[in-house]
Amino acid sequence: MIISLTNNSNRRWWLLFHILLGAAATFSNVFVIVWFYAVLVQSFYLLSFSTLNRQLVIAATMVYIGGFELIARMTKCSPIIPWEASKYLFTVFCIMGYTIAAKPATLKSYGWAIIALAIPAIFIDKSGDVSTNEIIFNVLGIINIGMGVLFFSTIRIHRSELSDLISLMVYACISVLVYTIIKTPDLDDIEFSLGAKFATSGEFGSNQVSTVLGLGFFVMAVSFILNWQLASSRILDGMIAIAFFIQGLLTFSRGGMIAALLSLVVFLYFVMKSGYQAGVIAIRLKQLMIPLIAFIFLAMVYVNEWTGGNLLLRYSGETYGTMLGTRDKNLATITSNRNIVFMNDIDLWFQHPVLGAGVGASKYLRSEGRGIPAHVELSRLLAEHGILGLFIFILFLFTSRHYYREPDMLVKALKLSLFSLAILTSFHSATRTFLTPLLISLCTINVVYNNPKNDIVPGQ
Repeated sequence: MIISLTNNSNRRWWLLFHILLGAAATFSNVFVIVWFYAVLVQSFYLLSFSTLNRQLVIAATMVYIGGFELIARMTKCSPIIPWEASKYLFTVFCIMGYTIAAKPATLKSYGWAIIALAIPAIFIDKSGDVSTNEIIFNVLGIINIGMGVLFFSTIRIHRSELSDLISLMVYACISVLVYTIIKTPDLDDIEFSLGAKFATSGEFGSNQVSTVLGLGFFVMAVSFILNWQLASSRILDGMIAIAFFIQGLLTFSRGGMIAALLSLVVFLYFVMKSGYQAGVIAIRLKQLMIPLIAFIFLAMVYVNEWTGGNLLLRYSGETYGTMLGTRDKNLATITSNRNIVFMNDIDLWFQHPVLGAGVGASKYLRSEGRGIPAHVELSRLLAEHGILGLFIFILFLFTSRHYYREPDMLVKALKLSLFSLAILTSFHSATRTFLTPLLISLCTINVVYNNPKNDIVPGQ
């Protein structure tokens, strides 16, 4: 299955399959469970064949299956599909991939350094309230980034294979989109307010849903620009991108959509800057810019009208209190009080500057925002890992230097925009979702330009 999923000629059929999977999931989670384990079992089976490119099998499986974490949560598949299944599988696959790697990791020092710096805080708990599950929940995302950098930087692929891997991410996003659309009541029956909407996010956490919808919008927008034809034609790619965008806006959760839009701007900037190396694409992009901007603008106008003007009020940081004049509009209202959690985490860092308060301890020690998990990974790293957490975040940023040196400007644009999406996501979802570890790791893949294409099935 994973081999067929990476085959360009099968994309339209797999897209249709995942549309049907998302629709079927509204009736029963059995469809999600069966498909999840069918892909997983077959991927492990393929690893027994030494004639296959097993590293690419592992990488493709990790990219594809990561997005199913959300659809499994939305359809209540736990414990059959564990709540954080993608995190655990990410760790297992990275260990397997690194073990069988034929080439050394180009960013080996980064990967091991991230892991080593994350370990000390595991053995610290200044609150005395942190459970083992909370430690795993909070630290595994960081460990996975280190493991992902180690494994993915051993892989050498052609540019077209990078686009294949990026395209794999959209399938699970499509299922989430369809599931969410079907679950959304008639918009006329929804009373839109100035908070995130449970009704328009598949009756699940809007922050996580908007993150995945934002990813789907980003990938389909890139497909539209580069004419990858993930949905068999550029027009359909553009229509699906707008569908992701509209449903993402309807969740009223801002982080996922803002991160996707800013990352798309990064992509457009570097493609436009590409000059002669991607001149045809740059010229095509200039022709597409007006319709692209127009579609995004019209989609926002459409959703804003459907929500009685509440969308733009929500994005501008208004609340009922600020509208009634009982509360001043400030950074707290704009960020939904996340700046308060952030600043309290900084206070904890000053109290425990070297090794931090310990993994998972910050939510028990804050003077304000007690009991609330950190949504900003940077502040969590500082509060719980101390100065070592700052070094970890700096290492994340330093990996981008290698993407910036890519000789192919299109590859540079793809990697830097995906990296931007990973970092921006960590500022509203920390590293609790699959997205940040996966995207940072994916960007460390080595793209070769002189070797023949390195398919999963050699010679294919």
